[in-house]
Amino acid sequence: MLARLYHPGELSCHQHVELSPQNSHHLARVLRARVGATVQLFNGDGNHYNGKLVAVDNKRCTVQIESVSPCHTESPVQITLLQGLSRNDRMDACLQKSTELGVTRIAPVICNRSKYKLDDRRQQKKMLHWRQVIISACEQSGRCVAPQLHEPVSFAEALQTFNEGERWFLDPDAPASLVERLGNARATSYVIAIGPESGFDEQESEYAEQAGFQPVCFGPRTLRTETAGPAAIAVIQAIRGDLQ
Repeated sequence: MLARLYHPGELSCHQHVELSPQNSHHLARVLRARVGATVQLFNGDGNHYNGKLVAVDNKRCTVQIESVSPCHTESPVQITLLQGLSRNDRMDACLQKSTELGVTRIAPVICNRSKYKLDDRRQQKKMLHWRQVIISACEQSGRCVAPQLHEPVSFAEALQTFNEGERWFLDPDAPASLVERLGNARATSYVIAIGPESGFDEQESEYAEQAGFQPVCFGPRTLRTETAGPAAIAVIQAIRGDLQ
């Protein structure tokens, strides 16, 4: 298979699909694709669409879909990541790795210690960029359903909005570890909240506990904010998801 690409819109067997200029450029110029090469498309409906290139151009490539197969890469558990807003490369890394590991929803959270601020214009630009990071991670990892990306919200709002299943927030001084909490949990839905570079402050920790979130620690080492979320997702997947 030459490439896996996201294509928005409906897809069906025997359909001729004209790819976007971006995907066409990637195939023709970067991968140097030729007519007859195999390509797999997905649109978020849970299926793989397998086809061949029937036309190759730097700005317009066409794929003929030859078969459709169900995708089995989604986790049996629902995992929501509330990620404290952090600087550019750190958010990108967190979104990418969380998507690869099977996260269901991601909500960037504005915390008291968040050093990175977004006005309305920059936020919309960032949302487009973050969605592309997620799509690229789906293309690479074999996922057919992209995780939902929510607009950035305050931590207090996130605590009230995402309140289903088992709910935890990372706290280095917590009396119980994430693994211990998971050992007693039998839910199919999990929410994990990760602070920004300097973590949650005392007020936020109090708010979280009042909202039903339990504090959890994560081993003897202090993880960076962009590492903590994906690491927590991997542990949840290993104990309750599809990495067993």
